[in-house]
Amino acid sequence: MASKFFNVGVIGYGLSAKIYQIPFITTVKSLKLYAVVQRTPKPDNNAELGFYGMKSFRSTELNDSHLELAKLALNAGKHVNCSRNNMWNQSVVVEKPFTPTYQEAQKLIDLAKKQSRLLTVYLSRRWDADYLTLSKLIEDGSLGRIVDYETRFERHVPDILGSRWRTESIPGGGAIYDLAIRPAKRITAFLGNQREGIDGSDDSFTVLMHYDEFMATAKAAERSRRLVIVALVICEQELLLGLSQFYFDVQEEQLKSGMRPGDDGYGIEPSERYSK
Repeated sequence: MASKFFNVGVIGYGLSAKIYQIPFITTVKSLKLYAVVQRTPKPDNNAELGFYGMKSFRSTELNDSHLELAKLALNAGKHVNCSRNNMWNQSVVVEKPFTPTYQEAQKLIDLAKKQSRLLTVYLSRRWDADYLTLSKLIEDGSLGRIVDYETRFERHVPDILGSRWRTESIPGGGAIYDLAIRPAKRITAFLGNQREGIDGSDDSFTVLMHYDEFMATAKAAERSRRLVIVALVICEQELLLGLSQFYFDVQEEQLKSGMRPGDDGYGIEPSERYSK
């Protein structure tokens, strides 16, 4: 163990703590997993059984709100020496979602400054291989001038079990606070904050159309790297169906060449241009 180390306390013992947090805490020599607060330990999910010498606390009144828990952590031991050199001893890391609103986030930031604490948000996806690769290519100028950037995080998980905040309509719940944080953070990390507006006509758009049981998305762009016409359908049987077309329909070309409807071969795509 390193000559100087920092004790780390973890509030909660779910998927995030067990898979995304604790393995890295126990790997870093300067960090020591000191304590875990768990709401309701079970025989197959008990923090006390997994880590020798760690303190374990149980709390049936553990609040789900990251805002309230972060406040408690920032206010804990507020009479200790909080000089700049001691700030690392009083750090607080918050798992997503940080807070449901900008105003609440700002209150936590202000509280951290008042208490001379280091406050940050856990964003593990910034260490993914594709993120690091793209970051290097942008930094060293390999891609040249960027004229368009699109990042997506999509998956097919029909039933998200054990994730109440991801599936219910509650403050800080839903995909916008779960998945959208990842691509949105990538954009600001690579390109900085967006500007307020721009003069001139639009050369691309994204339209979301909401229906009773599903949503449809329409996208178009004038400066795409290649022609892409895509239809992606998720049907009730949980089968992911997709259709990608990298050419315009052949009829326009045929009409321009003098072919007429009814001619042999009219409207028939050559095999190399079949949709996939």
